[in-house]
Amino acid sequence: MSFKDLSVFRSDFLISILHILIYQGIFIIFWDALLGQLNTNLGVWDKGSLALLILVGLVFSAVRMLFFGFTTMSEKVINGDLDKYLCRPISPLLALLAEDTKIWAAGHSLLTCSILFVLLNEVYGFEFETSNFVLFVFSIVAGSLTLVLMEGCIALSSFWFGNINKLFYLINSFSDFQRYPITLFPKLLQNFLIYVLPIGLVSSVPVMILMGSYDNSGVLLLAQLALLAAWLLLFCWLWRCALRRYDSLGG
Repeated sequence: MSFKDLSVFRSDFLISILHILIYQGIFIIFWDALLGQLNTNLGVWDKGSLALLILVGLVFSAVRMLFFGFTTMSEKVINGDLDKYLCRPISPLLALLAEDTKIWAAGHSLLTCSILFVLLNEVYGFEFETSNFVLFVFSIVAGSLTLVLMEGCIALSSFWFGNINKLFYLINSFSDFQRYPITLFPKLLQNFLIYVLPIGLVSSVPVMILMGSYDNSGVLLLAQLALLAAWLLLFCWLWRCALRRYDSLGG
């Protein structure tokens, strides 16, 4: 169905790409102009790394669109629509996520990220060490999955509390932090954005690892792995509890 929509509405796909290019380009131009006026870097952040900060945000956006089913889960629980997933011979969780996955929205973000990277590489001439790139990929993947699992746990709370859309809006309001270097904020806020609500793990931290400006990156990656494992275990436990609660309510 997604392929069919794309073949029918090709112009919408191209306009979406153009929209993201313009929107993200505004932030890149802002940082470039700001550093040009200051005539200095913002600590470890130069024009190139700030541009990469914007691009990394698109990677997380793509991953999030693949798990968009978490956002719509509370409505299905409230309306009793979960029954149709439970009676099919496939994983109910897989069916929930697959039905509402926004694969073309993810494609928009990744394609735009690739286009911007090629253009910005001509301007800034990015140079990365292979080891830093490998650690960057691990960091951005682990950080993205951690945040997705966190959203999944919030979505599962709808089995107990009903409509939790306002809570989603509250958490999403913190996502704007990913457009700004976390090292500019107070230390307490930095730790909050890394270990409590890990927005920094899908923005500033991977970029700093890629540019080789993050100290003790190995220790941080181990912490990321532990954080990911903790949220995965919590999500699996909540999912089992949620199914038992749904069965007891619906019969």
